[in-house]
Amino acid sequence: MMPEGVISIVSANNNILWTHNIWLDPYEKYSLKWTVNADNQSIDFLCEVRTTGWIGLGLSPNGGMKSSDIIIAWIDDNTGITHFHDRFASGESVPQIDESQDWYLISSKQNSTHTVIHFQRPLITCDHNNDRDITRDTTRLIYAYSDSDPQSDTDLKMHSSHQRGSKSVLLLTDPSTQKYEPMVHELNNRNIQNPLIINVKNITIDKKETTYWCKIVKFSTIDGHVIKFKPYITSGNEPFVHHMSIYTCFHPNPTLLDKFIDNEGSDCTDSKSMPQDFNHCFTPLLMWAVGGGTYNLPPDVGFPMGQSSDITYLMLNIHYDNPDQVVGRQDSSGLEIYLTQKLRKYEAHTLSFGSALDNRLFVPPKQKQFHMSGHCHTKCFEKVLDPNGLKVFAVWPHAHLLATKVKVRHFRGDEELPWLEFDSNYDFNLQSFRTLDPMVIIKMGDQLTVECEYDSSTKNKTVMGGYGTSDEMCAAFLYYYPKMTPSKPCFSGLTNQNIQTLADISFDSDNSVNEKIGLNLQQYISRKQDWNQTLLDNSYDIMLNITQQLECFWIKTGNEFVGTIGYPNIQHVYRPTERECRITKSAETDDNFTQHSFIVIMFAIASVVTAIILAIIFSYRHREEPTNNGRNNTLL
Repeated sequence: MMPEGVISIVSANNNILWTHNIWLDPYEKYSLKWTVNADNQSIDFLCEVRTTGWIGLGLSPNGGMKSSDIIIAWIDDNTGITHFHDRFASGESVPQIDESQDWYLISSKQNSTHTVIHFQRPLITCDHNNDRDITRDTTRLIYAYSDSDPQSDTDLKMHSSHQRGSKSVLLLTDPSTQKYEPMVHELNNRNIQNPLIINVKNITIDKKETTYWCKIVKFSTIDGHVIKFKPYITSGNEPFVHHMSIYTCFHPNPTLLDKFIDNEGSDCTDSKSMPQDFNHCFTPLLMWAVGGGTYNLPPDVGFPMGQSSDITYLMLNIHYDNPDQVVGRQDSSGLEIYLTQKLRKYEAHTLSFGSALDNRLFVPPKQKQFHMSGHCHTKCFEKVLDPNGLKVFAVWPHAHLLATKVKVRHFRGDEELPWLEFDSNYDFNLQSFRTLDPMVIIKMGDQLTVECEYDSSTKNKTVMGGYGTSDEMCAAFLYYYPKMTPSKPCFSGLTNQNIQTLADISFDSDNSVNEKIGLNLQQYISRKQDWNQTLLDNSYDIMLNITQQLECFWIKTGNEFVGTIGYPNIQHVYRPTERECRITKSAETDDNFTQHSFIVIMFAIASVVTAIILAIIFSYRHREEPTNNGRNNTLL
């Protein structure tokens, strides 16, 4: 074991501002920090692990070892030499050392409890065989560590089960919005106390897999702007709380909601299980989901609440995920919000759009790549859209367990503009708003389209659209300003004819389906087994050419725009600029290890030489000192 003092190789650049900092493991023994270097298209990582053995970090396609791009490092307890290698995993065995070393060691240190490794890698390397690109997609990080050093580069000691795992992160996106942290004076209010916690009170989580629980609350008539919010989750209930939303209520007779304020709330998983008055409370305002943290709004923007904004009645909606059907779990979770009475210049709101959230969306079984899409056109907002358009500062692509890719496209005239977001490695367990910098402007005449790709190869029956975790969605949410009043959603849904085309049904109507098989169309789809694989293989092309029903409402009142929508006829398709690969300094050398070993060895030699010289000097001076009664003076 090394002494408490540190042996290290010091980098010339130690003053790095780490923009991200997370625990990879639930025991808080493996800390990872990183920051993106935009100028040279690289990323710096800092692993701080409670071990004096080896540590590993990797980029994985799915959270497993196979096809992962990995570094493994350790500092020899006896020599202080740092061993650091870029590796790749072809299976569950010891990762092999890569011929192209594209992870570059910056510094390392170790004491009696911790190992710290600082390293860098280009976002795109030229090793197309064994490396994985770092993009805006969700990244599955894998990690592992051991209590002891290896005896050789291939003799890695096996880690225990609690010393490994995976975690999904957004390496190139900063969801924390830390740079927008409000000033203290903004939160010092005369009439509003911060933080305001909107939560349920000791409810029992239902044992069923998916529960949506709704609670009506009434906000003060005092006007304020929400400028920051974060999750408020009962300790230990993190695995159960998947996402939470605060909706605004626009009830024709708001006082009818008063009777629900002192109640514990109601199951609102479907329309049959909740009070009908709740149907007027589904205009989203604030949203949080698993993987998200504190959200700070831009400095001149706030979500309005209070009498003058007509936002006084709110509904907290919590999605509980209980796949193991745990019984008797108590919960008091919610959102912690921070308001200012110093009203900001712009009022923000949330826009929901995409595919209709019902069984007009479906994913047939045994499909590796099945496509669905939903559209939104600004025709929905032609009476309330600001002449200068909507400024969008964050986007949240949203689907469920089968989704593998989600893209949010933006069309204007005959041109496709840059995508608002594209995640080609989507993970249901990492959901948060992603900051758009610079902001995106949505103008009158623009169209937004959400495209989703699903993998249902493990399913034996059709998965239908809906709100449950085991159902599917294809939607997106935008934070934007200035607020539209009233604020409306913007969805599109397949017509019966569309569904029959995808399902290869020759029946002309729901009635003929019902007459022949005793089911309506959606029931028939949910039970169908004899799918036409040729049609399913061309699902993307079919979605490109069909027309859907545009819906600009949560509840139809008769004043909404009614029409159809499909893909626009565009002449210029957006193609993102491909980044060129880069070779690091470490890849230009034959052995990344020997560079740093040489420095440490030279440091050790210098230390030994210095010690010998000091010993000689001390010995010489000792012999020259006068004696007293024939004996040397000694220090006791």
